[in-house]
Formats: sequence, structure tokens, C-alpha cells
Amino acid sequence: MEIEKYQRIAKVFGIESQRYQCRPFGTGHINSTFGLQETSETEPDYILQKINTHVFPNPEKIASNWKLAEAFIRASNKDYQIIRFLATLDGHDFFRDEDGGWWRLIPFVKNTFTCETAENPEQAYQTANSFGNLTRLLHGVSVTKFQTILSNFHNLSFREWQFNETVASATIERVEAAKELLKAKKSFAHITAEFESIQQQKLLPIRIFHTDAKISNILFSKSTRLPVCIVDYDTLMPGTILSDVGDMLRSMTSDTLEDEADLSKIKFREAFVANMLNGYLDAMKNIITKDEKRLLYFGGIMLVYMQAIRFLNDYLENDRYYRISFSTHNLVRAQNQFCLLQLMVDERKIIESKYLI
Repeated sequence: MEIEKYQRIAKVFGIESQRYQCRPFGTGHINSTFGLQETSETEPDYILQKINTHVFPNPEKIASNWKLAEAFIRASNKDYQIIRFLATLDGHDFFRDEDGGWWRLIPFVKNTFTCETAENPEQAYQTANSFGNLTRLLHGVSVTKFQTILSNFHNLSFREWQFNETVASATIERVEAAKELLKAKKSFAHITAEFESIQQQKLLPIRIFHTDAKISNILFSKSTRLPVCIVDYDTLMPGTILSDVGDMLRSMTSDTLEDEADLSKIKFREAFVANMLNGYLDAMKNIITKDEKRLLYFGGIMLVYMQAIRFLNDYLENDRYYRISFSTHNLVRAQNQFCLLQLMVDERKIIESKYLI
């Protein structure tokens, strides 16, 4: 990133940009993220992000939902830490550059760290408890005031339709390279059927969820090792409990990353799964419905399957959505998720009988 450009953007937010270095920050797939820090040895003071408007075409909706959630939570819990947008000098949530790019500035929370997966069962409990607590604090908010950020984001029926359309138009070479995974996918068609049955029966209430409830979106204290706050509210919006619990289970059931190519390393960690479910239930115990509790683990199965077909779909579309580091990166990710999915399906009856009945 050109130093002149970041300095100019920082000035719009009232930052003395000459004091700071600008460096790429984090491991996110979507937005371009930079840390503003005084020296290379220090933690950032600010996070500067360029919103990916291909994914988020209406960034102002993100800010609107974020502010609604903050105001509602603050009314009942003034001490709850929710990171705020920093406004530009003229009071806007974003700065738009000459190329139409949308930029935002967020204060960095010092003395914190993030994880890609849970290091121990207690960390899994604390992560799930944090996301459950956010949803509990938003219980009673007017859901209709919140806008949908990404239509059909966790709509498995839509993802199936989208996938089928992509397969029909994909190149022969990419379909051939993916043929084994295309076969594997067919064996999990029952997951979509179960999802559609849940939707048709309207078993799950619509609430406001984070909708990207991965452990990597929790900041942990370096001193206490406990959660400090949740970050990345870009997909905070109406949905069902399947979304948040699903992402937690997807990101912490195994200790491997989603692009681990050695499938023998992907393991089912029952103690972590149990702690996630217990942590979430402890936070939500006064408001969760019987059907929500019964379907918690299915959320994980659904989200892993959905992510598998999204990675495979992106590969067949010539890697348009997710950033890749090598030509078959999305193929490796899809294979990884199908492996995890099989482990989770195999354990379903045991987990549900032990922890959800």
C-alpha cells in the first residue's frame, strides 16, 4: 500500500499519519486489513480496512446494524465491550477514496491475541459462551430494524442451487480435477433435505446473530487468556441459531486449519465439542427454545457441509471469492471440510444423546 495513500486516508479520520507505519494485518479472506503502528515492534494502534465491496456491496448497512446492536446492549450493560467505528472528521463511518473504495478505521485492542482454532477445551467453552452471550444481550431487540447484509448467506438450499448452476457451467478441466469431491458431495445430500424440513416447519426463531462465529473473531487477553471482546460484526444480522453454533463447531471441532492437506491430521475432539455446546447453552439457557437446543449440533454439520461446497464452488468458478495461495487451494479446502464433515456425521448420535437431550 502506497505510504502517501494511507497517510491521506488516516488524516481523514484525524490521525497524525506521519507517526505510524502501515503494514498488512491478520489472516482474513475478504477485506484488505492493515495495522497502523508506531514501530514494527509495537502492536497496532488502529486497524485500517478497505471493505471488499464485491462481497459487501452496501457497507453502510454494516455500520447501521453495528450501531443498533451497540445502542441496545449499552442500555442494559454499559460495561460490555463492543468495538466502535471511528468516524471521519466530517462524521462519516467510512471514507470513500477516488477509486470508489470504502475505508474504515477501528481502534486496536491492546494486549490481546487471536486463535485460528481452540487450544484447549476451556477456550472452546469461553468462545461459545461469548457468542451466546452476545445473542442473549440482543434478545428482545427489534429484529426488523436490522438489515440483511448478505442475502442467503447461510441458506443451504440456495448454496445447493448455486453449486448446481456452477457445475453446469464449469470448465471440463476443473470438473475433472474435482471429480472425486463431486462424488463425495452426493453422499451428503440428506443434510440439505433436513435443513429444508427445518425451514418449512419454521422450527427456529429469528434472532440477531454474529453470523461469523469463528474463534478467530474473539480477542483473548494475553495476561488472563480469557475473552476480551468479539470482533468483525460485518455479518451481524437476522438469522437462526444454526449459523453461530455451526461456525463455532466448524472452527474448533478439529485443531487443524481449513486448508490442511494432510487429512490424517483432522481429528474429532469430543471434549471441545462438549465444551462448546455447554458454553453456548450456559449463556442462552434462559431464552433458548427446545428445538434450538435439539438442533445445535446439526448447525455444525450444516455449516461444514455448506463451507465444503462453497470452497468447491469457488474452485469451479476459477477462484473468484476466496483468496488463494496456490492453484488448487480451494480444492484442498473443500477436501478438508468434507473429511471433517464425515467425522461429525459419524459422531452425531453420540453427541446429541450425551449433551442435547
